[in-house]
Amino acid sequence: MLGARQGFIARVKQENSSVMVVHCLLHRENLASQKLSHELQKVMQEVTQVVNFIKARALNSRLFTQMCSDFGSEHIYLLYHSEVRWLSRGKVLQRLLELRTETELFLTEKSHSLAHKFSESKWLMQAAYLADMFTEINSLNLSRQGRDQTLVGLSVKLLAFKGKLKVWINKINSGKTASFPSLNLLLEDE
Repeated sequence: MLGARQGFIARVKQENSSVMVVHCLLHRENLASQKLSHELQKVMQEVTQVVNFIKARALNSRLFTQMCSDFGSEHIYLLYHSEVRWLSRGKVLQRLLELRTETELFLTEKSHSLAHKFSESKWLMQAAYLADMFTEINSLNLSRQGRDQTLVGLSVKLLAFKGKLKVWINKINSGKTASFPSLNLLLEDE
């Protein structure tokens, strides 16, 4: 349908050759988010391993749910993450941070190799930073979906987000973390 030789794009270009074709503005952020530093990429992989260890096995999932219920946790489930559902990263990380005590206890009980990560403050802070950043990217992407969106409006939102990134870099460099709620909460708890 969108073929450049015979599809819709080709027909539009026949009528007006100056028409610019833009393919899905949303996936550009996904591609950019895949270029994390090695250290942050490793944290994301470890988070995925932990979630998959609990969620991919029915027994583990039921036991974890029961443990969270017994503790009276606000949430009783971890959210599942897969590379196909890349918009879920922020929510997966956020939920894992909210259930970090329960997750650490569960992994320790199961003698999982990543159980110790939940007592490492640097790892937790990196996970919180990722949760905050992916939550912001998800928010940007959701604001750019739906009816009555124009290329100009989408571009303005993207430019505003780029401006936010510069402000956040300056704030982080000066030690101010208020713009990062999950990270800020972790720092207050220490």
